[in-house]
Amino acid sequence: MDTTLIWKTGRKAFSLGAFIFATNFIMASSIAIFFPKDNGLIIGIKGGMIFTGNMYFESMTQTEFVGVCYILMQLQIINSQLGRLALASSMHYKLMSLVYNITNGFGRGFRTTSIRVGVQMVIFSLAYILFIVIILRQMIFTFIRITPQGQPLKEIYATITMACVFLLASSGDCVGLNYVFGPLILGLIVPARSPLAEILVQKFNTAASGFLLPLMTMFCASKIDLHQFISEFNTLVAFKISLIGFAIKVAVTFLAVYFYKLPLRHAAALTVILNAKGHFEVGTFISFNPLKV
Repeated sequence: MDTTLIWKTGRKAFSLGAFIFATNFIMASSIAIFFPKDNGLIIGIKGGMIFTGNMYFESMTQTEFVGVCYILMQLQIINSQLGRLALASSMHYKLMSLVYNITNGFGRGFRTTSIRVGVQMVIFSLAYILFIVIILRQMIFTFIRITPQGQPLKEIYATITMACVFLLASSGDCVGLNYVFGPLILGLIVPARSPLAEILVQKFNTAASGFLLPLMTMFCASKIDLHQFISEFNTLVAFKISLIGFAIKVAVTFLAVYFYKLPLRHAAALTVILNAKGHFEVGTFISFNPLKV
């Protein structure tokens, strides 16, 4: 994508993304305050306490940049004023979420482990980010520069780039960062409409959209037992909390968008786009299996 479009939208997109992030942060923080720790919604992982409801809540209320981008491309409005606003605000939201998750992970590392381990996490994470923006960025621009103008990029370069994606996903998870962080930054580094971008879309878009995403949807759907889900709905506290949070986010997003004096029709459309749930969110939610809460 052309990342310059993000900054061209100005304060409107940034403030909208910041407002949505602040709303999610306040609601997620309120869960731990209003629900005591002895209500059975807490599980222990590696000596730390994690509130299960937050997992469901995040999967239901988060705004995924990749999902928004996919919806805009399918609707063929990604270059419209509404599409650019949705794209930019979702990107600002995602970057704020990633920064928060990184800093929160560092803080949790310092609290639950020794200072030495916490410092190591910071060093490894910074080295990870610098490796992407310096080494891999230079590698990508070298691939593009040595390709004659008007000629397709060699397939070996696309293969190397995809290998870097898998390497970043696995290594990022090892250093304590979200596995999406590295591939997302690498994707933003690839220049829009470059030979590398064209061959990546040509070679992998069909495999991802035509095979992997339907396979993921089928896998997630196979884990759902609707009869059991309906019969045990009264006990699914975390699921109910997530639904309430989703409804609040939709309402708050609409009010925030309408505040910018957009036409009612555009405000409603932008609200739906920013709150639509795709394969990633649904898969994340189902993977936690709410019937076990």
